[in-house]
Amino acid sequence: MTVLRTLVFTLLASVLGSTLQASPFTLYYTVTDTGSGYDYSFNLVADDNDGTLGAGATINWFVIGDALSSASPITEGASFFTSIPSNWFASSSGGGHNGPTLCYSGSCGASPATFTLGDTLSFTGHSATLVESGQLLWSTLSGSPRTDFAVAVLGEVTSVPLPAGLPLLAGGLAALGLVARRKRAA
Repeated sequence: MTVLRTLVFTLLASVLGSTLQASPFTLYYTVTDTGSGYDYSFNLVADDNDGTLGAGATINWFVIGDALSSASPITEGASFFTSIPSNWFASSSGGGHNGPTLCYSGSCGASPATFTLGDTLSFTGHSATLVESGQLLWSTLSGSPRTDFAVAVLGEVTSVPLPAGLPLLAGGLAALGLVARRKRAA
């Protein structure tokens, strides 16, 4: 089912992406509903899906949850990120591109990271907001080739299950409350 869902979302992203700029990268993500927000897990893959990777591609400034001249659906800014790769740092972009940002090697717009076919950049984040399939945009603001407002591919949305003992604990507390109430009434 997950493979089928990924294929459907990849097709949807390619159709939606036809009005957006092509990219030699695909951003895949999954979401877990923790009950107190949403944990995101991302993999940016240099898969050369548009044939522009060539000898390599570079990225220095990467915006997730990008929004054109409006607020990002991910409102946490740099604090969105819960883990990032070494040599990258968390920031936030504003203006024409808005959203949580990863910058390579100390500053946005400086020296870029080089990617070859199959390289993956993995990171995680946490937000109060669930960004639905087809709605999460990303951009590379510095590097070659540049990508603007590409659609990320959602793999799976899951929920963290209740601990097995939680219903039992709730029942026990309710029973204690009932016993205490009967004692007061007697």
